[in-house]
Amino acid sequence: MTEPDEMLIFSEESAPNETVEPESNPPLYVLVVDDEPMMHAVTAMVLDGLLCNRRPVALLHAYSASEAREIMRTCGDIALILLDVVMETDSAGLDLVKDVREGLLNSAVRVVLRSGQPGVGFDSGYLQRYDISSYCAKTELTRQQLIGTVLDALLSYSRLSTIKYQNGQEAIQSGGIMGKLPVAG
Repeated sequence: MTEPDEMLIFSEESAPNETVEPESNPPLYVLVVDDEPMMHAVTAMVLDGLLCNRRPVALLHAYSASEAREIMRTCGDIALILLDVVMETDSAGLDLVKDVREGLLNSAVRVVLRSGQPGVGFDSGYLQRYDISSYCAKTELTRQQLIGTVLDALLSYSRLSTIKYQNGQEAIQSGGIMGKLPVAG
C-alpha cells in the first residue's frame, strides 16, 4: 500500500487551445463569517485556486454577524455563506440566516453552518425552513469535506440561478412583461 507522502497528485489538464478569460468567468463569491481569524485563514488556504464551473471562487470575510449583514446588503451576488453558528451570541449565526432569508429576501444564497461547539445540532425543521444546505462540526471537517461541501453548495446556487433566469425569460416570452407593453399599429 502506498504511504500518503508517496502518493502523486496530478493537476487537471486543460484542452489544447482552451483559455479561461477572467472577464468572461466572474467569480463565485463565498462569504466566510466566523469570529475566529484562524478559521478564515484555514478556509482561504483550502479554497485557494478553487474553480466551480470554470469560475474562480473568491472569498469575502466577516468576523461578526453584523459585519456579514452589511456585506450582504452591499454585495448582492454572494453564492455561499460559510457561517459560524456561535459568535457574538449563541444564536448570532442562526439570527443572520433568518435575516438573510426573511429580511433581505435572499433565497438564492446557499448557507453552510459550521460550529465549534460540541453537540450543537439542529432539527430538520429549522434546516428546511431556512433552506440551509448543510451543517458541519469544525472539529470534524477535513480539507476534502470542506471542498466537497463548498462545491456542492456552489453548484446548487448555479442551478438555482439558472432556473431563476429561465423562469424570467419564460415570463418575458409568454407575455408576462411583453404583454404589458404598448403595441404599435
